[in-house]
Amino acid sequence: PAAITVAGQSSGAVAISALLAGGCDLFDRAILQSGGLERVRSTAAASAVAEQILSTGVRTCDGEPGVEEILAAQRGIDTGFVPPQGPFHPCIDGDVIDEHPLVRAQTRDLPPIPILAGTTRDEWRIFDAALDDDIFSEQYVRHRAQALAGADRDADAVVATYRAVQPTMRGVAAAMVTDYHFTAPTEQFVRAHAERGNTVFRYELQWSSPRAGLGACHDSCLALVFGNLDAAPALAGNDGAARRMSEAVQDRWLEFVRGAEPWERYDGAGGSTMLLGPESAIARGHRAEQLAIWEGRYPAYG
Repeated sequence: PAAITVAGQSSGAVAISALLAGGCDLFDRAILQSGGLERVRSTAAASAVAEQILSTGVRTCDGEPGVEEILAAQRGIDTGFVPPQGPFHPCIDGDVIDEHPLVRAQTRDLPPIPILAGTTRDEWRIFDAALDDDIFSEQYVRHRAQALAGADRDADAVVATYRAVQPTMRGVAAAMVTDYHFTAPTEQFVRAHAERGNTVFRYELQWSSPRAGLGACHDSCLALVFGNLDAAPALAGNDGAARRMSEAVQDRWLEFVRGAEPWERYDGAGGSTMLLGPESAIARGHRAEQLAIWEGRYPAYG
């Protein structure tokens, strides 16, 4: 039979990671794009959200809430500062997700399937795009750093580490959330898999949006992978250079799907990462200083 490759973007990548953590071996290889494994919550955290929904008094005349009533109650829950605290997260329920995927990957073997995984360089910038520049004061950015790193961490040291590579406070703020939500948990998941001798290809997409300020933002990889640049030209562009980048990304993904090696394997800490952009190249130990901040941070919030 033909080999089966399963691919997921964002929440889809989280779902695939959870399947792997549960021992699912119904596919032969997996592609994880921009997965936010930080978002998997504990059973207790999910119960707390359920309590908030019930506290809204959501009911219908027959005692059972309908879809509209449930959605209205969910919209009434404060999503909080970063990281978000709202209701739209997978949780450990003892059935679909039995254990946090990062805990499972770091403590026991996953099914030994090849994985291609990565993130975009500037995932979070698109979510901050609506905020004015003057919001990103030193106090605001420090507050964000503390919320992400935890109460026991030196927020000033976290900010300083990112200021060394980011020219603006807006850039610092977005880069911290990018790593906390996307880059660091993805790297930790596939590092554990690779260090057990499994095949991993890690990447970072560095192809910038033509829209000023977005950089290589969340979802920009989708237009490149599917080649439908004209459907969302603000994400990755739609000129000749963008089409060539799309073809290059598609070629790499198809090589992996067909069982070939699209670039040098990632073999663990300090290993190789393919930087996909105008000048695609392999980097080793890519942004290790920033990613080290988030070691031991997951699973966070229960």
